[in-house]
Amino acid sequence: MSDSNGEKSRIGPNPEIPPQPKPAAGFSPPPDGGLLAWTNTYYESGALFAANSSNIFWVGSIAAFMLLFVGLFPRVQPPKARAMIDRTALTDVSYMAFVLSSLIIYMGLFVILFYFSYYSAANEITDESLAFYLVPILNATSIFGRTIPNKLADKTGPFNLLVPASLISGLLMLCMMAVSSKGTIVVMALLSGFMSGALIGLPPVCLAMLTADKSRLGMRIGMGYTIIVQVVLISGPSSGAILRNGGASLDWRSLWKFGGVPTCVTGLIYAAIRIAKYGPGLMVKA
Repeated sequence: MSDSNGEKSRIGPNPEIPPQPKPAAGFSPPPDGGLLAWTNTYYESGALFAANSSNIFWVGSIAAFMLLFVGLFPRVQPPKARAMIDRTALTDVSYMAFVLSSLIIYMGLFVILFYFSYYSAANEITDESLAFYLVPILNATSIFGRTIPNKLADKTGPFNLLVPASLISGLLMLCMMAVSSKGTIVVMALLSGFMSGALIGLPPVCLAMLTADKSRLGMRIGMGYTIIVQVVLISGPSSGAILRNGGASLDWRSLWKFGGVPTCVTGLIYAAIRIAKYGPGLMVKA
């Protein structure tokens, strides 16, 4: 636009439109509707490290609301009220050993879920775009890890699959210390996703095998996961404290050891439970 003298005119700010606040440096606001808040990737993309907590509180609020609301209204009501606690489970050695050992494995398992994407971006193994999609890749393969082993467990038994899955998952986390290329980390995402899916899908089947009275199965699974879930709440903060233990540099080696060693140890404990309950025979369905 020009005036009568051929010079370009300058358009000043419109006084009717209030100035819009600028986003914090290094932080991109979510799209309309908060789409990114519905995915774990938003937590792990690294963008939140540069954001003010007052700007992102809605992320956790939406997640907490969904967790509470989805399970609030059961479709089928139970025929009668049941006890919340099965006291016989507290004296069942196999059951309690399995639940307490699962505390250890879930402490290690969620390390890779929390920090896989950030590890790739922080060490410049991939660009931020690919690092953002590593967790969706991991979650996608986790679908197969939750379904295929459970299908095979009908023939082999869940313990015969859970033990090697635990050991392999732990070894994969220890191998993360040597990952330095784009192709390798994508392969690790595929393998780790499958194994993590197996570690999430198989324990309920194992609890079913360890429960002689199937009418108590719901109570026992509920009791077990009420105990197990507590460690998930502290796994992330504990991992973060270990990661920043190196001072100015991030201590990734200690982080992967913190995830891998407990997972491998739990695999050995699962093997001991399997042998004690069903014997050492490799061909035994257990």
